[in-house]
Amino acid sequence: MGFLRNLGGSDDSDDSGEGATKRRQMFQLAAGLGVAALTPDDLRQYFDVNPLVDSDTLTGWELACAQHLTAVCTRPAEEAHRNLEPDLTAVLLRAQLLAGTFGPGHARTRDIARVVAAMSTLNANVLTRLGEPARAARWWRTAQDMADASGDLNLALGIRSTAAGHMLSAGGSDPTAILKMIHDADALVARSPASYGAALMELTLAKALSRLGHHDEAITRLERVSDQLASGRLEVTIMPDYWANQQLTYATMVIYSAAGAEAESQAAQEQILASNRDYQYPIIARLHAALCTVVCGGVEEGARSAADMLAEVPPTFRTTMIDRAGTMVIRAIPIDRRARPEVRDLRSMLAIEA
Repeated sequence: MGFLRNLGGSDDSDDSGEGATKRRQMFQLAAGLGVAALTPDDLRQYFDVNPLVDSDTLTGWELACAQHLTAVCTRPAEEAHRNLEPDLTAVLLRAQLLAGTFGPGHARTRDIARVVAAMSTLNANVLTRLGEPARAARWWRTAQDMADASGDLNLALGIRSTAAGHMLSAGGSDPTAILKMIHDADALVARSPASYGAALMELTLAKALSRLGHHDEAITRLERVSDQLASGRLEVTIMPDYWANQQLTYATMVIYSAAGAEAESQAAQEQILASNRDYQYPIIARLHAALCTVVCGGVEEGARSAADMLAEVPPTFRTTMIDRAGTMVIRAIPIDRRARPEVRDLRSMLAIEA
């Protein structure tokens, strides 16, 4: 398929320039001394030569976040994670120094907290793709805590919505637990109830309700916020493209596919196939199309389509979220029809025992 053609292409996401060199130097310093052995004096000596945070340095970190986001969307998850770790280590060390030097409420500390929140979000995202839900959950919490520390309410709401959405997509958490996670953010939502971030939380709630089989309520909530999400954009100062990757279209596809609403599901899927820049979502969209077919009674056709889709995906690009979407197709098949050859083929593709 067209959306698979460039999966093995060249990697143009590597950071470069003076800002990248300084971050690598800091990581090498940490590696040489051992993080536990680093003292404020050690780091201060380093920053005697390399300034703490000025506008150019902050711009460099924001650029690094954007480049790592590109890698997450275009490269195998293992590779994206390996390339992210040095910068994540460096920014955590820098945040520790700034907090100790200026205090938690200083503008520089809040700025670097925003960077840590963004990079932690990417780390949690890629760990979710790699099938490490416990580690991902810890990084989602770090991302949320650092967004709160930054004072950026929109970022805090955006991170909570994407954390809950990824946990749903990966299937590592009970949907009822995710509902609690969403409702725990009610106080934040109440601070800006008409915001795009609040609408994202409502959208994630709709997906959770859909997963629990409450299709009518999920569709009602989806329709309630669709106009706001279609016309708006999360007002964040870092990594804005992360929050503008067809969240409404993807949720529409998920919710209507599960409900067996073929026309609405197909319209959303076509948009994702045409323009989603993250390699896994067009694949997941095709698997949800197969799910919708099964829900509407086409068991053999849906199972065959899902198996064919999975067969096209290079192994290094098979994320947990892709496999989870395939598993949802099987779970939608009535038990008395799971012995069909097409279903057995799909089960084999997913390494699921009968």
